[in-house]
Amino acid sequence: MNRKLVLMLALTLLVGTLSVAFSVQRAEASGTIYIRADGSIDPPTAPISTFDNVTYTLTGNINDSIVIERDSIVVDGAGHTVQGTGSGVGMRLSERSNVTICNSYITYFLSGIELYSSNNITVTRNNITNNEQGIWLDYSSNNSISGNNITANSWCGIFLGGSSGNIIAGNIFADSGLVVDNSYGNIVENNLVNDKPLVYLEGASHRNVGRRDR
Repeated sequence: MNRKLVLMLALTLLVGTLSVAFSVQRAEASGTIYIRADGSIDPPTAPISTFDNVTYTLTGNINDSIVIERDSIVVDGAGHTVQGTGSGVGMRLSERSNVTICNSYITYFLSGIELYSSNNITVTRNNITNNEQGIWLDYSSNNSISGNNITANSWCGIFLGGSSGNIIAGNIFADSGLVVDNSYGNIVENNLVNDKPLVYLEGASHRNVGRRDR
């Protein structure tokens, strides 16, 4: 066989192999993904890996929702994106406890992260942007929402509804803020809104929280 032809065939095979490897590295998934109560991932082809049924790590971007049905786990986005189409919920937890959500980009949902009747949930080091509401807590108490970038969510950054005893600390809000309804005893400290301190007062009176420059 001609040497030039052999070389061209070898290069073609090499490029094809690299293309396949690149495609695997950038795997994406669409369709709702479930982390089931028994620890399984549904569908099993979703770009989420776990070796111990405790830490679940995203290995690619996800173009739909994640529903968490298991307690006492960590869901680590590893810098990947969970993206919707303007409706639904990015990560949903209902009646869950002791779950950590971290290192994710969550965007274009009705709610980026939604907690319903859930407690001892930690949401930290996430970027939550361009949703209608960034993080929604409904009848959920004793949770920690800290160190997140919460930007450009059209209605609010964090909503607390009937949710008490939560810690909201060290978050950076931009073009969205905190909305509280029928929620008491929350600790809200060291947060910024558009580069200014977020001041949260509960049961306080005769407090000077700022002054207008003259």
